[in-house]
Amino acid sequence: MDYKSTITKIVMNAVDEIHKAFPRKRSIPKDLDGVLYGKRGNIDSLGLVHLIAAVQNEVAGEYGVEIVIGSERAILEQISPFSTLGRFIDFVVLLVEEQKNGNCQA
Repeated sequence: MDYKSTITKIVMNAVDEIHKAFPRKRSIPKDLDGVLYGKRGNIDSLGLVHLIAAVQNEVAGEYGVEIVIGSERAILEQISPFSTLGRFIDFVVLLVEEQKNGNCQA
């Protein structure tokens, strides 16, 4: 099953919500290569937590699975899933695929 298009919509909707909640200077570019979090990132840690929580909640509602985006696994990834919006989406897709296929990783 292809989860990417639906998860992309979920993430973009969450980005819209963050734009409403945070000052304009911290807006997230809706560009898949746009820097999300880090030295040149457009959101701070609170914004990242807000994004993660919103996406996890929507994924649970859409697919009936619980995922943990802000896990130790995410931190240990060679390339951070929080570096760009595209990497974030890809990481969420991976987590959903693992949950749906029963291949969960610690």
